[in-house]
Amino acid sequence: PKPDLNQCAGILQLAYDEVHDREGLSKTAQDLKTLAAVLDSRARDKMRAEGLSGQESDILLTQSREAMLADAKQKEAEGQSSDLDFEHCFTLAAPEDKQRKYEH
Repeated sequence: PKPDLNQCAGILQLAYDEVHDREGLSKTAQDLKTLAAVLDSRARDKMRAEGLSGQESDILLTQSREAMLADAKQKEAEGQSSDLDFEHCFTLAAPEDKQRKYEH
């Protein structure tokens, strides 16, 4: 399944955390942090457009990250990997003009 914008923001933040813990502020970690920030900003903009407050957005993003982390830990314990379409997150993080190209 394709993750939504909130899930993608969380996925890339969690990926950054993992890479940063392992490699410090490597080029890969920096790239993940940038992509996570772009997706977080877009998710917040979307929620604001839907009428949610900043605090409500914070809560939803935090809940999404916590749920994904719990799911990842459970799957890891069972020897499974995630079934989410991570590539979709990179498409969502692309500059807006490239997003439209991928969506059509």
